[in-house]
Amino acid sequence: MDYQNATITEIVLDREHLVALVNLSSVNRLVMVNLSNGEQQILGDPVFPVEAPSIGHGYVAWQHQQFLVSNNPVDFDLDWEVRYHDIELNQSYQLHPEDDIDQVQPQVMEEHIAWLQIDEDNETQIRIFTIEVVFEPYSSSTLQVFVLLLPLLLITWVYQRLKENEGRILKRPIFNEEE
Repeated sequence: MDYQNATITEIVLDREHLVALVNLSSVNRLVMVNLSNGEQQILGDPVFPVEAPSIGHGYVAWQHQQFLVSNNPVDFDLDWEVRYHDIELNQSYQLHPEDDIDQVQPQVMEEHIAWLQIDEDNETQIRIFTIEVVFEPYSSSTLQVFVLLLPLLLITWVYQRLKENEGRILKRPIFNEEE
């Protein structure tokens, strides 16, 4: 990074990381710094503009203009999209498919990322993305126990039915010969 010509325009941080929006001429870059060891990493594609970083709970979110060619912009690429980065996995993801609707001001919350979506009519909606859906530990354990017990219960039931009905699972109707 060219520290002499760089201007930091925005800083967000949590306990372990600092994210800086760095202006290096016409395009802002997003730089994440590990506060414990000083390690630096550029988030997102450094060729395209980024804005509005947010960090928390192990994630970084930002808005970007993917595929925008600044000297020859196409209308479809002028809108902002939202991306996020999982710090632990060191992997970045896009939150929604490419479209021509602006998604701006992402905010990282516990287990969610929220952002504003502005449509063609200039109407604003709040969108919320759930980062991961995890069963609560007790429900996950309960589900596992029942999955293990179900085959045993079925085998026991079939065995009892066979024993009660002389080798048949379903009862056979008994007809009296006297009628």
